[in-house]
Amino acid sequence: MRNAVYCISAVLLFLCVGTSHADVITPRDSVRNHVNVRRTPDTSKPAIAILRKGQEMEYWATVPGWYKVKLQNGRPGYVAKSWTVRKPDARPVTGPAVPSSTERDVPEEPSDDAEVEARTEYGETFRTREMEVVLPPEWDDVVDAKFAGTYRRDVKTSFAIEGGELVPFETFDSVRKLIDNLLATSSDNNVKGIYKQDTGRSLGAKTNNEPRLPPEQRNVRLTTYIRAVKWIEHEDQDFHVMVCEGSTDNGQPCFTVEVSGLPRSGVREKDFRRARRELIAVMRDAVEDRDEDRQIKPTSMKNKWAFFDPGIFVEISGSLFLDAAHGPGIVGPRPSTRNNRNHTSETAWEIHPVYSVRLLDEE
Repeated sequence: MRNAVYCISAVLLFLCVGTSHADVITPRDSVRNHVNVRRTPDTSKPAIAILRKGQEMEYWATVPGWYKVKLQNGRPGYVAKSWTVRKPDARPVTGPAVPSSTERDVPEEPSDDAEVEARTEYGETFRTREMEVVLPPEWDDVVDAKFAGTYRRDVKTSFAIEGGELVPFETFDSVRKLIDNLLATSSDNNVKGIYKQDTGRSLGAKTNNEPRLPPEQRNVRLTTYIRAVKWIEHEDQDFHVMVCEGSTDNGQPCFTVEVSGLPRSGVREKDFRRARRELIAVMRDAVEDRDEDRQIKPTSMKNKWAFFDPGIFVEISGSLFLDAAHGPGIVGPRPSTRNNRNHTSETAWEIHPVYSVRLLDEE
């Protein structure tokens, strides 16, 4: 009888173990050979194993930019989300992870989630993500698109600088606070009036290339939600990004952010290229985390709005710009017979150009 109980228990244990399927992590199709597995979510730490293309590891948890996985010896490891995908109800591991004694033994797979310290031409030291090989080739022409416009070109392709350095960033944790600050200190009509008085021309005239106005000599850093994005394939080659106070519904109030095309020349081109890469990578990462079947491609937002419901929680940094052609209610998706979205801006003020885009963790 005791043997029978043991046998039944063993069978039940086998069935429980054999039929349970945990989520697994496997390298993306874009990975050539393998992905590094690290002891902590930090690319400066040595790789302790590699996950080859076609292999899988058991998923344990998610941390910003990384998946925590279970190694064959039961210990935890971390792989960059940018090079891996999470698959539910997957099969057991197809092969053991290959241990690595030193980082030199493991060829490095580049990661867009690796934070590195860098300096801009303006002297500011900042931490940013390496984004050099993270995007598919279909984005190359979009990322490298040159700004070819003339209307206020110098302002749209430069940041607020004093004494050769970036003006310190002012931080705003909501769209409402930023808009209230702008309209209280330098309203749309006030700036237009000052410009008209000083130059004798309308700020909306597209025949001039005056430098940044005094009220535009500000850099801001805004915590917000991306709700809609459109890539405008015209002379400016910019992304129109509507950011809003709320993550769902219409999310009002909303505000316009524009990511400019690359300057014609100059060392600051790398900052503009980085910002374009960051925006695209943030959209791709956020969407694929929610729905692996949805992909963000240039065609999905070329001259049309791509929507994000709920919104993507980000920190956007850049310089202020008053676009006389983009008054309140002009830019952004408006309600139509097809949808009830209203993500239009309350003001002609914009963050334009953009210095950086960072994906944030709401937890």
